[in-house]
Amino acid sequence: MTARRVNAYRALASASRVTLLDALQQRDGMTITELAEVSGLHTNTAREHLGRLIDAGFVTCEPEERHTRGRPRMLYRAVARKDTVSAETHEQRTKDALARAELTRMLLAGFGTGTPEDAGRARDLGAAAAQEHGSFLGAPALTPAAGTDASEARLAQQQLDVLEDHFDQIGFEVDVDPEGLELHLRHCPFYDLARQRPEVVCRVHEGLASGVLSRVCGPLTLERILPFVGPEHCIVRLNRQAGDARGDEASEPVGPPPLP
Repeated sequence: MTARRVNAYRALASASRVTLLDALQQRDGMTITELAEVSGLHTNTAREHLGRLIDAGFVTCEPEERHTRGRPRMLYRAVARKDTVSAETHEQRTKDALARAELTRMLLAGFGTGTPEDAGRARDLGAAAAQEHGSFLGAPALTPAAGTDASEARLAQQQLDVLEDHFDQIGFEVDVDPEGLELHLRHCPFYDLARQRPEVVCRVHEGLASGVLSRVCGPLTLERILPFVGPEHCIVRLNRQAGDARGDEASEPVGPPPLP
């Protein structure tokens, strides 16, 4: 997962940034004062969010052209990309991304105020999503073909490959440790949401990881996800079980992430 893609995911994980980008797509060239007014944000807060959108490549900020005296205003504009896709296709993809971001926030709002039941429900939701092959979060069911190497080491490596690919596809930077029982996740594309609702967001990922592993024949199962072990750093810890044994250990409660 490239840094640009991670920045794009994270930029659209904020409802305020979604609102600002939508306003700029409806109107060409707006000042910080105008954007603060339409979004209901303080100008300093709006400027900070716009900076994130600029870093992700969604917005530009340039001085207006004027032919009279006086300091030119700085105008923000939504970027119209014309590189590998048509403007119409890019616009639709952007709208889809905005819709997904809003839907994510709506789903989080349905999980109450952080009870243990919320964590369990979130984990179950993630596990169920991983079973839906063909969806963005789903994983294919894999079993060793006849005549292929079905050793425990080979099966474990196949599970690791699928799990690493899963986290990469949804926007994480992933490193697998030499022992093969931990995955280090960095630059979470859902970091802003995870800061607000770790008991939901992190547990959904835990359920997804467990579900992905269960779809692939092999000895590895999920032990737990350790969130916020460092700045933007989480660890996926796995178990290696003999034979076809399955089952995940109970997860420890997720504590609130440190504020930057």
